[in-house]
Amino acid sequence: MPGEHLRPGPADDVAAAEQFLMNLPAPWTPWPQTARSLAPVLATTAAARGWHLGTALRAQLTDRPDGIRSHPAVLSARIRQLPNRPPPARCASCGAPGSLVHANGQSPRPVCVPCATVPAGPPSADPAAQAAAVRSAIRAGRRARRR
Repeated sequence: MPGEHLRPGPADDVAAAEQFLMNLPAPWTPWPQTARSLAPVLATTAAARGWHLGTALRAQLTDRPDGIRSHPAVLSARIRQLPNRPPPARCASCGAPGSLVHANGQSPRPVCVPCATVPAGPPSADPAAQAAAVRSAIRAGRRARRR
């Protein structure tokens, strides 16, 4: 934000931020002196807005490189205008945050790995229910092959 003074973070955070900037993909890789000057701002801004120095932040900072004439100026602006990090997605079954998967086409809502791997209950003795389960499994398999 204009006129906002950002204090440098702890030395370890600033060093990690500088290393992070130096490892950005071309054409985003700044000169060492630019990385040194942006590192304290990145360390402070990322921490304040919930970002970690990782792939999500890298994607946020290096998005849409086409048509940009001065990557260092855009990188600096993106660091200073970094939005709050969106909250992590949660499992549709248990509500836990983390790594989510789609459970074999059984549900369009993503679930965590433990919920996706919970074994099904005992098979039904009803032949109609068994036939419906088989048809559902065949449809799910066909959908998975089309992807």
